[in-house]
Amino acid sequence: MTLQQMKYILSVAKCGSISKAASDLFLSQSSLSLSIKELEQSLGITIFKRTNRGVVLTSDGKEYADRAAEILSMVGVLEGHFLHKQLPMRFSVSTQRLAFAVKAFSRYLRDFSSEASDIAIRECHTYAVMQDVADGRSNIGVIALSDANEKSVLTELAAKDIDFIELETLVPVAFMATSHPLARSSSVTLSQLDEYAFITYDQEVSVSHYSEEPVFYGHFRKNIHVSDRSSKLALIRTNNCFSIELDLPNNASLKEASGKNIKWARICPVPVAELTAPFRIGYLIRKGCALDAAGSRYIALLREEVMALKKSRGQ
Repeated sequence: MTLQQMKYILSVAKCGSISKAASDLFLSQSSLSLSIKELEQSLGITIFKRTNRGVVLTSDGKEYADRAAEILSMVGVLEGHFLHKQLPMRFSVSTQRLAFAVKAFSRYLRDFSSEASDIAIRECHTYAVMQDVADGRSNIGVIALSDANEKSVLTELAAKDIDFIELETLVPVAFMATSHPLARSSSVTLSQLDEYAFITYDQEVSVSHYSEEPVFYGHFRKNIHVSDRSSKLALIRTNNCFSIELDLPNNASLKEASGKNIKWARICPVPVAELTAPFRIGYLIRKGCALDAAGSRYIALLREEVMALKKSRGQ
């Protein structure tokens, strides 16, 4: 059994077709089929079952694929550790889609200097943030906990030997264009917002209860799903849409496009009457680990960004 065979099995499982996987792997179908057959014979199990729609994993195959995925993930972490060992500086942050976490990272880079480095920031869903920290892919994770997801997230963190260190709290608000009919309101209600389209992030079904958004799309009649913040910003700035979250700053990189008859409005936060419970904002770190100089500097900047938001909103 080899790592290459593990990759083959995962590719076929993903494609649901040996021929499609062979094409993706730049192999002949016969070579891939032979490799799978040899693996099955050496293990004494059947990994795939043929159907009229392709191939599916058997119960043994599912167990093998799950364990193979874990092994390959660990191999990737190990390779990454030694590939980057020669670099004097390595620092990585994984965060929910929280703009203030990105702003803190940007400020960190302004004062950063090193002849060679490997630095990264990844915006992803909550479960991916936790997994990145657990796998060692990121030194720090940044998340916000709500009353709705706190118990499930903390349970998962304990299982992964990860500590959550609270920094500050912040109350979510509605974000809309300054041209929106409700933009001048001192506060709005969920029923008022229900007249307009709600922009929300796509969530993976299996981890949707970890969402960093305080209101799920099922609450409103009109919903628009996006996968990234740029799309959300563009839609809100050019339509009477809205989102509800902790932070959604105006994106200076979006240029005015008057020649295309698109008017880019600025975005403003408006309190939501029913949303008064603050989110707990903090960082994740593996148990037994301490912040190094880079991590300490980033966390200090992160706290400053959240404090500035609280002050600007009078929270």
